[in-house]
Amino acid sequence: VFLSREVRRGRRYDAVILDPPTFGRGRKKEVWTIEQGLPRLMKSLLELVGRDPAMVLLSCHTPGYTPLALSQFLDDYFTTGGMIMDCGEMSVPQKTGQRRLPSGFFARRCRMEG
Repeated sequence: VFLSREVRRGRRYDAVILDPPTFGRGRKKEVWTIEQGLPRLMKSLLELVGRDPAMVLLSCHTPGYTPLALSQFLDDYFTTGGMIMDCGEMSVPQKTGQRRLPSGFFARRCRMEG
């Protein structure tokens, strides 16, 4: 809804941060799943940013959506030259000690500077 409204208003974005849920329900009880919703979200996003945004960051906390899967997903939509890919695991540091708590994965495409 937000993306379609922004497209109708003629707005453009240079950078986008996406953190879609695994599952959700809308106001009218419509069901959103990442498997079906993320491809539609990305297609709408293309209308807002085009194929050459300055940066797109996609994070995910859904099993099976690994850094490799997320980076390939971004490659499917943002294939222009001059962009670099970075992906990995997100974590939260333990308050005491050296351990880190896994908290999901990310993939990021950004324009190369220079």
